[in-house]
Amino acid sequence: MESVLIKERDSGKLFLVAVHNRTQTLMEIITEWIEPGTTIIADCWKGYNHDVLTTEGFNHLTFNHSLIQIRADWNRGKHNGVADAVGVARSVVERLWNRLQETGNVRRRPGAGWPRATTSTDDRYIQLTARRNRTENATQLQRQLLLATGRRVSSQTVRNRLHEGGIYARRPMVCIPLTPRPRAARRRWAAEHRLGAT
Repeated sequence: MESVLIKERDSGKLFLVAVHNRTQTLMEIITEWIEPGTTIIADCWKGYNHDVLTTEGFNHLTFNHSLIQIRADWNRGKHNGVADAVGVARSVVERLWNRLQETGNVRRRPGAGWPRATTSTDDRYIQLTARRNRTENATQLQRQLLLATGRRVSSQTVRNRLHEGGIYARRPMVCIPLTPRPRAARRRWAAEHRLGAT
């Protein structure tokens, strides 16, 4: 037999409730001992049915033990555990840790990084030219930008600016070349099945 510890937030009173089987009786204990409208803070264990709790009028907040462990490791300076848990290299965590110690936050410093090779006007020119000349590739657009503005940028920069504008490479559809007879049959079929045709 196990027990569940219940704490009243306002009064701070604690009491134990005997539980025979946590997976089956936990919801019954919550509905019996806790008033609707109460905030229940619990872990992500499946015994707390979030949908039932919210429909019964409870505010259900969850916390994740693994995230708490990551935060504890972070605060103790244990960068290996944090790096493994998050899935990044230890140097990334150490750089963030050092930035936190120096500046008080982990956001990127303003102006950090390589300066942009193009201005916002150049970016608009690249995107507009690509929309007007849909068959041109990044190298051709790069050449046009050089002729128009005198600014030399890489073709990768042109591709990056196109992606920022939502323009991506379109691959032509590969079809089996049709001989004249099947082509005529397709045209006939399309004419017969046109919208509005009877």
